[in-house]
Amino acid sequence: IGFKGGDKNWKYEVLFLAIRNDGGNAGTHIRTGVTNFSGVQDNLFAYTAKLYYTFDTGNGKLTFAPFFAFQQNQIARADSYYFGFELFGKLGIIVPRLELVYVTGKQDGVTLANGTKDDLDIDAWAGFWSLEFDLNKAFNPYFGMWYIQGDDDGNDGDAEDFQGITNIAKFTPTFGMGYGSSLT
Repeated sequence: IGFKGGDKNWKYEVLFLAIRNDGGNAGTHIRTGVTNFSGVQDNLFAYTAKLYYTFDTGNGKLTFAPFFAFQQNQIARADSYYFGFELFGKLGIIVPRLELVYVTGKQDGVTLANGTKDDLDIDAWAGFWSLEFDLNKAFNPYFGMWYIQGDDDGNDGDAEDFQGITNIAKFTPTFGMGYGSSLT
């Protein structure tokens, strides 16, 4: 369910996403070392709000898009808050893209790799940037880089590894942030 609107230079988008993963990603959880529930569906709910402001630089247009998302994962007992922004557009032949996001929140009752049970404090960053050169239809060189924060200690009660909302690339342009959620 979503709402979109705006005018020439600015737009908004508000979405509610009910995401049901089929449990086909059974395997060991990156942070806790616990095996995922094979065949059990996730119930993820994501609420997102995004503004888009497009401005003319004199050499092309750029769009700045701050966003907020709240994810509630009922099976993993996790609530996550995402704050970030995207910057994209076209400046002459250069097509820049930048996306930065910070996530915070809490996951309740997680059994850690060392066997202890703890509530995890979620606190992580991720980013993506790229440059594409629009030379012609047959050749557009593209360079890009990801940064996804990892967790330095799986037993300290802090979830410092970035986890996207499910396979968020289904919902965001370019690559989106994160390849999937390990909070399942």
